[in-house]
Amino acid sequence: MKMLGIEIRNFELHISLKRPTEEIGTFFNLGSNPDARCVVMERVRGKKEYPFVYFISYFNPNIPLTGEEDYTRPLYEMVVKTSKEEISARLAGEFIAEKLEIKSSDPILIRKRFVYDVNGMPIEYNIGYYRADSFTYTIEAER
Repeated sequence: MKMLGIEIRNFELHISLKRPTEEIGTFFNLGSNPDARCVVMERVRGKKEYPFVYFISYFNPNIPLTGEEDYTRPLYEMVVKTSKEEISARLAGEFIAEKLEIKSSDPILIRKRFVYDVNGMPIEYNIGYYRADSFTYTIEAER
């Protein structure tokens, strides 16, 4: 966004400790550890004028995060090797519509990102809910 000259604003930033869902626990290879808690960061970000994305990031409980880190800095200043993504679409619904200042019947794009460190350890499970009118996903493939 910075390279495109778009000034980004955080509308909301919340840090908490939560038990992972089964899907997230499987991604982090937590087994059946009932005491595992992830640092969870929720952010609503956008342009100065309006928000365009609601992110939820779950961080692997096996990495040394306390929840007290400076989450106003770019997240990927940490060592990240690989990122895999899935994109889907749906209607916003009431909760996401309120976060993104749109109607519940407006379309959104959902991006799940699975992030790994240089050793292949999963470090972040991220879900982004994007206003469809503010997001273009471009893929370039070369052989």
